[in-house]
Amino acid sequence: MAFHFRYVEGVPSILKNEIQHFGSWLRSGYEFPVPLEIKLINRPVLIDFDNTECHLRWWQLDNESGSVKVQIAVGKFTENFDSEGAEVACPTVIAAIGRGLSYYYQAIDDYPDSEQIAADWGDSLLDAYCDGKPTPHPTAWRLAENKDT
Repeated sequence: MAFHFRYVEGVPSILKNEIQHFGSWLRSGYEFPVPLEIKLINRPVLIDFDNTECHLRWWQLDNESGSVKVQIAVGKFTENFDSEGAEVACPTVIAAIGRGLSYYYQAIDDYPDSEQIAADWGDSLLDAYCDGKPTPHPTAWRLAENKDT
C-alpha cells in the first residue's frame, strides 16, 4: 500500500477510528506515487534530529523503504479529548496529518519545504474534511502562493 498509518505506544481507539475514516477520505482524492507512512505516536512530544522537542517530524526519503516518513506526537489527545471533546481533539490531529501531507507533496514535487505552506495546507485540508467537501488538489497550495506574487 502506498499510504498507510501506523499507531505506536497505545494510541486511543477513538482517535484510530477517526483517522481510519480520514484516511479513506484522503485515499479517495489523492494518489501516492511515492510510499507515505504516517506514524502516530502516543507521546506528548518527539525529539527532532537536532535534539529539540517537536510535535511533527518528517524526512523526505527513508533509505530502507524508499518512502516518505512522517511522525506525529498525539500524546495530548486524551487530555484534549477529556477537556475539549472530540470536536477539538480530533481536528488537532487531522490538521497535523494535513501538514505532514503537505510536506510529502512538497518533497515529491522537489519544492522547497515551507512551514507556512504546510500550516495553511493542513488547515485547508481540515476545513474540506470537516465540511464534507472533496479533497483539495494536492498542489492547490502552490496556486494560492503564486497568486500573491
